[in-house]
Amino acid sequence: MLPLIIMGVGAALGAAGALSSGVANQRQANSEAALYEAQAAARLQKAEFDAETARRKFVREAGTVVARAASTGIDMGGFGDVRADDASEAALERAAIRWSSQNEARMLRYQAESAVRRGKDARTASYFQAAGAVVNAFSPMARSAYAGAKGVAGGVSVSDNSPGMK
Repeated sequence: MLPLIIMGVGAALGAAGALSSGVANQRQANSEAALYEAQAAARLQKAEFDAETARRKFVREAGTVVARAASTGIDMGGFGDVRADDASEAALERAAIRWSSQNEARMLRYQAESAVRRGKDARTASYFQAAGAVVNAFSPMARSAYAGAKGVAGGVSVSDNSPGMK
């Protein structure tokens, strides 16, 4: 009876350890996912900051060009096309900043989803590991019970090693 209790305790400890490991792995993966999500959000915020910085730089530079041209007495009518081209370049720069950041954020979110998936997979694997621990703990007892049932008929041994079978 004591060996059976010891096997049961061993099986329970093995199963508990496997389940605990799965839960810990899932928590770690969820933390990793939260970090990736935070990085994605921060990257998008930085993109908006960078785009606004680029817009302000364009406004300052455009103001400087207009002021210099006006101070020299040049007719500003001819600068319309140049100013429109500069505005297009500035808008393109802001769009590129946003596009690049959105792609980076998308990759970070994909990594977050992958981390969550890994965590779920680790937890699922821990269920199988726990079941395996239980099966492994009791398999020697099952083998010996099977061997005993196979080798004993009516309380008389029928194995080749028994005294009456030689």
